[in-house]
Parts: sequence; C-alpha cells; structure tokens
Amino acid sequence: MNYFKLKTSFFESNKIKAIRSYKNGDVTVLVYLMLVAIAVNCENDGAVMLCDDIALTDKMMAAVLGVPSAIVAEGLKQLIEFGFIRFENDVYIITDYDDFICTDKLVNRRKECAERQRKYVERKKFKQADGRQITMGVDTATEG
Repeated sequence: MNYFKLKTSFFESNKIKAIRSYKNGDVTVLVYLMLVAIAVNCENDGAVMLCDDIALTDKMMAAVLGVPSAIVAEGLKQLIEFGFIRFENDVYIITDYDDFICTDKLVNRRKECAERQRKYVERKKFKQADGRQITMGVDTATEG
C-alpha cells in the first residue's frame, strides 16, 4: 500500500501531546509515524518488519529511520507506555494498525493479487498440459 490514513485530530490527542512534551518528543512522534508507514507497507497486520521474515530491532530502526539509537530506544519505551505499539515475540506491532489502513482498498488489492496468482497458475498448467512443457516461448516435447 502506498499510503495510510491519519485522522486530522491525531496531533490533538492527549497522548500525543504528552509524548511531544518529553525531551525529543517530536522526534518520537515522527518515529511512530515512520513505523506506521513501514508496517502499512509490509501489510503484515501491523508488524514492523524489514522484510517478510526480519523484524526491525531498535538498532535497525535507528539506521533505517536515520535517528540516533538512544532516541529511538527511549521513544519506543514511551510509545509502548502510551499504548501506541506493543512488543510481542521480538516484534514491534502497531496497536491501532487498522485505524491507519484503508481496509476496502487492502481487500481489493489482496483480491487482485489472488486473481493474478490464480491466472498465473492456470497459464503454467496450460503450458505443461499433455506432457509438453513450454519454456520461454519455445515448445519442447518431454517424455511423460
């Protein structure tokens, strides 16, 4: 997904105001929004991942986000304390993930991906029918 929703009242939230009052609080809020963007891009139910099977650690986040690791570590503590993220099984998870995604667009995107995959499998089966295998546009008979 290329974008996420952000309510216009986001910065008026008392929790956000409290975080912003701390030292480096504005950076913490920015880190949070960057983590939301990463989670939405991964489409893994709010998990903050580098890729499908590698969860971002606080040190990795610092490198990826370009924020000093001490600020990231302190910010993560604050975000957990205020309930914006949680840490489960060595993975940071955005708690209100569903509030940021456009579920109708996500459902449509997943349906399109499933349909595209189904068509690909059908084409692959068709090309391999009758003991013949077609590779890169060249038809070669194989013993079946």
